[in-house]
Amino acid sequence: MTMTVPSPSRVSPHPEPDGSADRAVLADLCEIARCPISGSRLRPATGAELDDANRSASESWLTHRDGTAVQSGITAGLVTETGDYLYLLKDGIALFLPEYAIALDPRRRHDSAELRSEKQNVKSFYDDFGWARDGKGDFEDAVIWEDLRPVSADYLHRCHLRVNHYLAPRGRYLLDAASGPVQYDEYLTYSQNYHRRVCVDLSFRALQEARRKLGDRALYVLGDITNLPFMDGAMDAVVSLHTLYHVPADEQRRGFEELYRVLKPGRTGVVVYHWQHSAVTRLLNALASPLQKLKHATRRPSAPAPTSEPSSREAPPAWETELYYHAHAYRWFTSQQWSFPLEFVVWRTLGVQCMRTWIRPKAMGRAVLALLYRLENLLPHLAGRLGEYPMLVLRKG
Repeated sequence: MTMTVPSPSRVSPHPEPDGSADRAVLADLCEIARCPISGSRLRPATGAELDDANRSASESWLTHRDGTAVQSGITAGLVTETGDYLYLLKDGIALFLPEYAIALDPRRRHDSAELRSEKQNVKSFYDDFGWARDGKGDFEDAVIWEDLRPVSADYLHRCHLRVNHYLAPRGRYLLDAASGPVQYDEYLTYSQNYHRRVCVDLSFRALQEARRKLGDRALYVLGDITNLPFMDGAMDAVVSLHTLYHVPADEQRRGFEELYRVLKPGRTGVVVYHWQHSAVTRLLNALASPLQKLKHATRRPSAPAPTSEPSSREAPPAWETELYYHAHAYRWFTSQQWSFPLEFVVWRTLGVQCMRTWIRPKAMGRAVLALLYRLENLLPHLAGRLGEYPMLVLRKG
Protein backbone atom coordinates (compact mmCIF):
# COMPACT_ATOMS: atom_id res chain seq x y z
CA MET A 1 0.00 0.00 0.00
CA THR A 2 1.37 3.39 -0.95
CA MET A 3 1.08 5.67 2.04
CA THR A 4 0.78 9.40 1.55
CA VAL A 5 0.81 12.06 4.21
CA PRO A 6 -1.90 14.71 3.84
CA SER A 7 -0.44 18.17 4.07
CA PRO A 8 -2.15 20.45 6.58
CA SER A 9 -2.92 22.69 3.62
CA ARG A 10 -4.52 19.90 1.57
CA VAL A 11 -6.82 18.16 4.00
CA SER A 12 -10.33 16.92 3.32
CA PRO A 13 -12.95 19.70 3.20
CA HIS A 14 -14.91 20.24 6.39
CA PRO A 15 -17.22 23.08 7.40
CA GLU A 16 -15.38 25.85 9.19
CA PRO A 17 -16.77 26.66 12.66
CA ASP A 18 -18.30 30.10 13.09
CA GLY A 19 -16.35 32.98 14.61
CA SER A 20 -17.71 32.54 18.13
CA ALA A 21 -16.71 28.85 18.12
CA ASP A 22 -13.24 29.80 16.89
CA ARG A 23 -12.87 32.35 19.69
CA ALA A 24 -13.96 29.85 22.35
CA VAL A 25 -11.49 27.27 21.05
CA LEU A 26 -8.65 29.79 20.92
CA ALA A 27 -9.41 30.98 24.45
CA ASP A 28 -9.25 27.45 25.86
CA LEU A 29 -6.10 26.63 23.91
CA CYS A 30 -4.40 29.78 25.19
CA GLU A 31 -5.20 28.64 28.72
CA ILE A 32 -3.38 25.29 28.39
CA ALA A 33 -1.21 25.27 25.27
CA ARG A 34 2.42 26.13 24.66
CA CYS A 35 4.67 26.17 21.62
CA PRO A 36 6.10 22.66 21.07
CA ILE A 37 9.33 24.21 19.74
CA SER A 38 10.16 26.94 22.24
CA GLY A 39 7.83 26.16 25.14
CA SER A 40 6.52 29.74 24.92
CA ARG A 41 2.91 30.54 25.76
CA LEU A 42 0.54 31.26 22.89
CA ARG A 43 -1.98 33.98 22.08
CA PRO A 44 -4.58 34.36 19.31
CA ALA A 45 -3.17 35.76 16.07
CA THR A 46 -4.28 39.33 15.39
CA GLY A 47 -6.16 40.34 12.28
CA ALA A 48 -3.05 42.09 10.97
CA GLU A 49 -0.95 38.95 11.46
CA LEU A 50 -3.52 36.81 9.66
CA ASP A 51 -3.67 39.34 6.79
CA ASP A 52 0.12 39.29 6.49
CA ALA A 53 0.16 35.49 6.51
CA ASN A 54 -2.54 35.30 3.83
CA ARG A 55 -0.70 37.83 1.69
CA SER A 56 2.53 35.83 1.98
CA ALA A 57 0.69 32.58 1.24
CA SER A 58 -0.90 34.07 -1.88
CA GLU A 59 2.61 34.99 -3.05
CA SER A 60 3.57 31.30 -2.64
CA TRP A 61 6.55 31.70 -0.37
CA LEU A 62 5.07 30.98 3.08
CA THR A 63 5.71 27.38 4.15
CA HIS A 64 5.37 25.09 7.10
CA ARG A 65 8.60 23.81 8.64
CA ASP A 66 8.20 20.51 6.76
CA GLY A 67 8.44 22.45 3.47
CA THR A 68 4.78 22.22 2.43
CA ALA A 69 3.25 25.42 1.11
CA VAL A 70 0.73 27.35 3.18
CA GLN A 71 -2.45 28.12 1.28
CA SER A 72 -4.25 31.43 1.66
CA GLY A 73 -7.61 31.55 3.40
CA ILE A 74 -6.21 31.44 6.93
CA THR A 75 -8.95 32.46 9.36
CA ALA A 76 -7.55 31.64 12.81
CA GLY A 77 -4.35 30.66 14.53
CA LEU A 78 -2.14 31.08 17.56
CA VAL A 79 1.16 32.91 17.76
CA THR A 80 3.97 32.53 20.27
CA GLU A 81 4.40 35.39 22.72
CA THR A 82 7.73 36.13 21.08
CA GLY A 83 6.11 36.27 17.63
CA ASP A 84 8.34 33.53 16.22
CA TYR A 85 5.78 30.97 15.06
CA LEU A 86 2.18 30.76 13.90
CA TYR A 87 0.08 27.62 14.40
CA LEU A 88 -3.03 27.40 12.26
CA LEU A 89 -6.53 26.42 13.33
CA LYS A 90 -7.68 24.38 10.34
CA ASP A 91 -11.24 23.03 10.23
CA GLY A 92 -11.42 23.45 14.00
CA ILE A 93 -8.18 21.50 14.53
CA ALA A 94 -5.06 23.16 15.93
CA LEU A 95 -1.96 22.15 13.94
CA PHE A 96 0.53 21.87 16.81
CA LEU A 97 3.04 19.51 15.24
CA PRO A 98 6.42 21.29 15.14
CA GLU A 99 6.64 20.28 11.48
CA TYR A 100 3.53 22.35 10.71
CA ALA A 101 4.65 25.52 12.49
CA ILE A 102 4.93 28.61 10.29
CA ALA A 103 7.96 30.81 10.97
CA LEU A 104 7.00 34.47 11.20
CA ASP A 105 10.45 35.65 12.25
CA PRO A 106 12.57 35.96 9.06
CA ARG A 107 15.54 34.56 10.98
CA ARG A 108 13.70 31.28 11.45
CA ARG A 109 12.31 30.81 7.95
CA HIS A 110 15.09 28.46 6.98
CA ASP A 111 14.35 26.13 9.91
CA SER A 112 13.08 22.73 8.82
CA ALA A 113 11.66 19.67 10.53
CA GLU A 114 10.24 16.32 9.49
CA LEU A 115 8.56 13.49 11.37
CA ARG A 116 10.90 10.58 11.89
CA SER A 117 10.06 7.56 9.76
CA GLU A 118 8.35 5.49 12.48
CA LYS A 119 5.94 8.30 13.29
CA GLN A 120 5.38 8.98 9.61
CA ASN A 121 4.45 5.32 9.22
CA VAL A 122 1.84 5.51 12.00
CA LYS A 123 0.43 8.82 10.76
CA SER A 124 0.14 7.58 7.19
CA PHE A 125 -1.40 4.26 8.19
CA TYR A 126 -4.21 5.90 10.12
CA ASP A 127 -4.79 8.76 7.67
CA ASP A 128 -4.99 6.35 4.74
CA PHE A 129 -6.46 3.18 6.19
CA GLY A 130 -6.89 2.70 9.94
CA TRP A 131 -9.61 5.32 10.43
CA ALA A 132 -11.50 4.47 7.27
CA ARG A 133 -14.77 2.58 7.75
CA ASP A 134 -15.64 -0.79 6.26
CA GLY A 135 -18.99 -1.75 4.72
CA LYS A 136 -20.51 -2.35 8.17
CA GLY A 137 -19.49 1.06 9.48
CA ASP A 138 -16.66 -0.21 11.71
CA PHE A 139 -13.23 1.39 11.65
CA GLU A 140 -10.64 -0.80 9.95
CA ASP A 141 -8.48 -0.49 13.06
CA ALA A 142 -11.17 -2.29 15.09
CA VAL A 143 -11.76 -4.89 12.38
CA ILE A 144 -8.10 -5.91 12.52
CA TRP A 145 -7.30 -5.58 16.22
CA GLU A 146 -10.52 -6.13 18.12
CA ASP A 147 -12.94 -9.00 18.68
CA LEU A 148 -16.21 -7.56 17.42
CA ARG A 149 -18.34 -10.69 17.98
CA PRO A 150 -21.46 -10.33 20.17
CA VAL A 151 -20.16 -13.01 22.56
CA SER A 152 -17.32 -10.67 23.61
CA ALA A 153 -19.27 -7.41 23.71
CA ASP A 154 -20.16 -7.30 27.42
CA TYR A 155 -16.63 -8.21 28.54
CA LEU A 156 -15.11 -5.54 26.31
CA HIS A 157 -17.68 -3.01 27.51
CA ARG A 158 -16.67 -3.61 31.12
CA CYS A 159 -12.95 -3.46 30.32
CA HIS A 160 -13.38 -0.11 28.56
CA LEU A 161 -15.23 1.27 31.59
CA ARG A 162 -12.53 -0.01 33.95
CA VAL A 163 -10.42 3.05 33.05
CA ASN A 164 -12.91 5.21 34.96
CA HIS A 165 -11.89 3.57 38.25
CA TYR A 166 -8.57 5.43 38.13
CA LEU A 167 -9.60 8.87 36.84
CA ALA A 168 -10.98 11.88 38.67
CA PRO A 169 -14.73 11.86 37.95
CA ARG A 170 -14.76 15.53 36.96
CA GLY A 171 -12.46 18.41 36.09
CA ARG A 172 -11.71 21.06 33.51
CA TYR A 173 -9.56 19.26 30.93
CA LEU A 174 -9.10 15.56 30.19
CA LEU A 175 -6.27 14.79 27.78
CA ASP A 176 -6.90 11.91 25.37
CA ALA A 177 -3.42 11.37 23.96
CA ALA A 178 -3.61 9.68 20.54
CA SER A 179 -7.40 9.79 20.77
CA GLY A 180 -8.12 8.40 17.34
CA PRO A 181 -11.79 9.00 16.50
CA VAL A 182 -12.84 8.19 20.11
CA GLN A 183 -14.27 5.11 18.47
CA TYR A 184 -16.10 3.37 21.35
CA ASP A 185 -19.01 4.90 23.21
CA GLU A 186 -17.51 3.83 26.55
CA TYR A 187 -14.61 6.21 25.90
CA LEU A 188 -17.02 9.13 26.14
CA THR A 189 -17.65 8.37 29.82
CA TYR A 190 -14.09 9.36 30.75
CA SER A 191 -14.78 13.04 30.07
CA GLN A 192 -18.54 13.30 30.56
CA ASN A 193 -18.13 15.59 33.60
CA TYR A 194 -15.23 17.63 32.20
CA HIS A 195 -15.34 21.07 30.61
CA ARG A 196 -13.45 19.79 27.55
CA ARG A 197 -11.87 16.62 26.32
CA VAL A 198 -8.54 17.45 24.64
CA CYS A 199 -8.09 15.07 21.71
CA VAL A 200 -4.49 14.86 20.45
CA ASP A 201 -3.41 12.69 17.54
CA LEU A 202 -0.85 12.48 14.73
CA SER A 203 -3.66 11.66 12.29
CA PHE A 204 -5.71 14.54 10.90
CA ARG A 205 -8.36 12.07 9.79
CA ALA A 206 -8.69 10.78 13.36
CA LEU A 207 -9.37 14.27 14.64
CA GLN A 208 -11.91 14.97 11.92
CA GLU A 209 -13.78 11.82 12.96
CA ALA A 210 -13.52 12.74 16.64
CA ARG A 211 -14.87 16.21 15.90
CA ARG A 212 -17.87 14.75 14.11
CA LYS A 213 -18.59 12.69 17.21
CA LEU A 214 -17.89 15.17 20.01
CA GLY A 215 -18.44 18.57 18.40
CA ASP A 216 -17.73 21.47 20.76
CA ARG A 217 -17.30 19.18 23.78
CA ALA A 218 -13.64 18.77 22.86
CA LEU A 219 -10.54 20.53 21.61
CA TYR A 220 -8.72 18.93 18.67
CA VAL A 221 -4.95 19.10 18.40
CA LEU A 222 -2.65 17.63 15.79
CA GLY A 223 0.30 16.82 18.02
CA ASP A 224 2.96 14.37 19.17
CA ILE A 225 2.67 12.44 22.44
CA THR A 226 6.44 12.71 22.93
CA ASN A 227 6.31 16.51 22.67
CA LEU A 228 2.91 17.55 24.00
CA PRO A 229 2.07 21.20 23.25
CA PHE A 230 0.66 21.88 26.73
CA MET A 231 1.77 23.65 29.88
CA ASP A 232 2.98 21.70 32.91
CA GLY A 233 0.07 20.54 35.07
CA ALA A 234 -2.57 21.63 32.56
CA MET A 235 -4.68 18.45 32.67
CA ASP A 236 -7.01 17.13 35.35
CA ALA A 237 -6.82 13.63 33.88
CA VAL A 238 -4.86 11.83 31.17
CA VAL A 239 -5.67 8.72 29.14
CA SER A 240 -3.64 7.11 26.38
CA LEU A 241 -5.04 3.89 24.98
CA HIS A 242 -3.09 1.45 22.78
CA THR A 243 -0.69 4.18 21.70
CA LEU A 244 2.74 4.14 23.27
CA TYR A 245 3.79 0.82 21.74
CA HIS A 246 3.40 2.55 18.35
CA VAL A 247 5.88 5.24 19.45
CA PRO A 248 9.55 4.69 18.49
CA ALA A 249 11.14 2.41 21.08
CA ASP A 250 13.72 4.98 22.14
CA GLU A 251 11.04 7.68 22.65
CA GLN A 252 8.50 5.73 24.69
CA ARG A 253 10.01 6.77 28.00
CA ARG A 254 9.70 10.38 26.85
CA GLY A 255 6.03 9.74 26.07
CA PHE A 256 5.36 8.58 29.64
CA GLU A 257 7.27 11.57 31.01
CA GLU A 258 5.24 13.99 28.87
CA LEU A 259 1.95 12.52 30.05
CA TYR A 260 3.12 12.89 33.64
CA ARG A 261 4.39 16.45 33.05
CA VAL A 262 1.05 17.79 31.82
CA LEU A 263 -0.93 16.06 34.60
CA LYS A 264 -2.11 18.28 37.43
CA PRO A 265 -0.74 17.47 40.92
CA GLY A 266 -3.06 15.22 42.89
CA ARG A 267 -4.53 13.65 39.73
CA THR A 268 -4.01 10.36 37.89
CA GLY A 269 -3.53 9.20 34.34
CA VAL A 270 -4.00 5.82 32.65
CA VAL A 271 -1.96 4.25 29.85
CA VAL A 272 -3.17 1.01 28.27
CA TYR A 273 -0.13 -0.95 27.09
CA HIS A 274 0.53 -4.39 25.58
CA TRP A 275 2.64 -7.34 26.70
CA GLN A 276 3.49 -8.95 23.36
CA HIS A 277 4.35 -12.34 24.91
CA SER A 278 2.22 -12.37 28.04
CA ALA A 279 2.21 -15.41 30.29
CA VAL A 280 -1.50 -16.02 29.71
CA THR A 281 -1.11 -15.86 25.93
CA ARG A 282 1.88 -18.22 25.95
CA LEU A 283 -0.04 -20.72 28.08
CA LEU A 284 -3.15 -20.68 25.89
CA ASN A 285 -1.08 -20.94 22.72
CA ALA A 286 0.77 -23.94 24.18
CA LEU A 287 -2.55 -25.65 24.95
CA ALA A 288 -4.07 -24.92 21.55
CA SER A 289 -1.84 -27.21 19.49
CA PRO A 290 -2.33 -30.46 21.47
CA LEU A 291 -6.06 -29.81 21.74
CA GLN A 292 -6.31 -29.37 17.99
CA LYS A 293 -4.41 -32.62 17.48
CA LEU A 294 -6.73 -34.39 19.93
CA LYS A 295 -9.78 -33.14 18.05
CA HIS A 296 -8.31 -34.39 14.78
CA ALA A 297 -7.63 -37.81 16.31
CA THR A 298 -11.14 -38.25 17.75
CA ARG A 299 -13.16 -36.69 14.93
CA ARG A 300 -14.76 -38.88 12.26
CA PRO A 301 -12.79 -38.80 8.99
CA SER A 302 -15.74 -37.34 7.08
CA ALA A 303 -16.07 -34.38 9.39
CA PRO A 304 -14.36 -31.09 8.46
CA ALA A 305 -11.15 -30.23 10.26
CA PRO A 306 -11.66 -27.94 13.27
CA THR A 307 -10.57 -24.37 13.03
CA SER A 308 -10.58 -21.38 15.31
CA GLU A 309 -13.83 -19.47 15.07
CA PRO A 310 -13.39 -16.82 12.38
CA SER A 311 -13.95 -13.16 12.98
CA SER A 312 -17.04 -11.55 11.54
CA ARG A 313 -15.20 -10.71 8.29
CA GLU A 314 -12.09 -11.52 6.35
CA ALA A 315 -8.86 -10.04 7.66
CA PRO A 316 -7.19 -7.55 5.30
CA PRO A 317 -4.04 -8.56 3.45
CA ALA A 318 -0.82 -8.33 5.45
CA TRP A 319 0.45 -5.43 3.32
CA GLU A 320 -2.47 -3.33 4.51
CA THR A 321 -1.57 -3.72 8.17
CA GLU A 322 2.10 -2.76 8.20
CA LEU A 323 2.25 -0.50 11.23
CA TYR A 324 5.21 0.36 13.43
CA TYR A 325 5.01 -1.53 16.72
CA HIS A 326 7.43 -2.05 19.58
CA ALA A 327 6.16 -3.20 22.97
CA HIS A 328 8.77 -3.11 25.72
CA ALA A 329 8.74 -6.05 28.12
CA TYR A 330 7.86 -5.75 31.81
CA ARG A 331 11.56 -5.93 32.68
CA TRP A 332 12.22 -2.79 30.66
CA PHE A 333 9.81 -0.85 32.83
CA THR A 334 11.26 -2.17 36.09
CA SER A 335 14.81 -1.43 34.91
CA GLN A 336 14.09 2.26 34.26
CA GLN A 337 14.83 4.91 36.86
CA TRP A 338 11.46 6.63 36.82
CA SER A 339 11.00 9.96 38.59
CA PHE A 340 7.41 8.96 39.38
CA PRO A 341 5.69 5.69 40.37
CA LEU A 342 4.05 3.41 37.80
CA GLU A 343 1.34 1.05 39.04
CA PHE A 344 0.51 -2.00 36.90
CA VAL A 345 -3.10 -3.17 36.98
CA VAL A 346 -5.26 -5.12 34.56
CA TRP A 347 -7.15 -3.63 31.66
CA ARG A 348 -7.82 -6.91 29.87
CA THR A 349 -6.28 -10.37 30.26
CA LEU A 350 -7.04 -11.89 26.86
CA GLY A 351 -5.78 -10.68 23.53
CA VAL A 352 -7.88 -10.74 20.38
CA GLN A 353 -6.49 -13.95 18.92
CA CYS A 354 -6.97 -15.84 22.18
CA MET A 355 -10.54 -14.60 22.43
CA ARG A 356 -11.34 -15.62 18.87
CA THR A 357 -9.82 -19.05 19.49
CA TRP A 358 -11.09 -19.90 22.96
CA ILE A 359 -14.28 -17.92 23.55
CA ARG A 360 -17.16 -19.64 21.76
CA PRO A 361 -20.84 -18.61 21.79
CA LYS A 362 -21.96 -22.24 22.10
CA ALA A 363 -19.47 -23.07 24.85
CA MET A 364 -20.70 -20.66 27.53
CA GLY A 365 -18.42 -17.97 26.13
CA ARG A 366 -20.21 -15.10 27.88
CA ALA A 367 -20.14 -16.92 31.22
CA VAL A 368 -16.42 -17.63 30.86
CA LEU A 369 -15.68 -13.97 30.18
CA ALA A 370 -17.90 -12.85 33.07
CA LEU A 371 -15.96 -15.14 35.42
CA LEU A 372 -12.66 -13.89 34.01
CA TYR A 373 -13.69 -10.29 34.61
CA ARG A 374 -14.49 -11.06 38.25
CA LEU A 375 -11.12 -12.76 38.71
CA GLU A 376 -9.37 -9.74 37.19
CA ASN A 377 -11.09 -7.49 39.71
CA LEU A 378 -10.03 -9.76 42.57
CA LEU A 379 -6.39 -9.86 41.42
CA PRO A 380 -5.86 -6.68 39.37
CA HIS A 381 -2.08 -6.45 39.86
CA LEU A 382 -1.41 -10.12 39.09
CA ALA A 383 -3.70 -10.02 36.05
CA GLY A 384 -2.00 -6.82 34.90
CA ARG A 385 1.38 -8.54 35.09
CA LEU A 386 0.38 -11.85 33.47
CA GLY A 387 -2.36 -10.79 31.04
CA GLU A 388 -1.97 -9.26 27.61
CA TYR A 389 -3.16 -5.68 28.21
CA PRO A 390 -2.07 -3.89 31.39
CA MET A 391 -3.03 -0.42 32.56
CA LEU A 392 -0.16 1.70 33.78
CA VAL A 393 -1.49 4.17 36.31
CA LEU A 394 0.40 7.45 36.78
CA ARG A 395 -0.25 9.20 40.10
CA LYS A 396 1.06 12.72 40.49
CA GLY A 397 1.58 13.51 44.14
